[in-house]
Amino acid sequence: MGAPEKFAAWLTAHEHKDPVYGWVYRYHSRSDAHSIALCKLILEDLLRACASIREQAMADRIVYGINARHTFPNGKKKTLDLAIGTTKAVKQPIRFDLV
Repeated sequence: MGAPEKFAAWLTAHEHKDPVYGWVYRYHSRSDAHSIALCKLILEDLLRACASIREQAMADRIVYGINARHTFPNGKKKTLDLAIGTTKAVKQPIRFDLV
């Protein structure tokens, strides 16, 4: 099962409970839980499908960041849902967890 199918299953099972009213939502637009889950599933697919990325991750030459902060050359700052790069390029890097 690939990322799209796993994400659909995640959306079906995920629950966000409203702290005030107790209502349960499958998707909450103010939460980034769905984005984080999807990024992790995409990483899994990339590692499975691309030998080059898998080799570089195993050698610890590349890392990833979820909600990674990035400053562009013009000074504009953004938070990127998913960033893959070197430890120098990705702020708050996370090592690939290879199974």
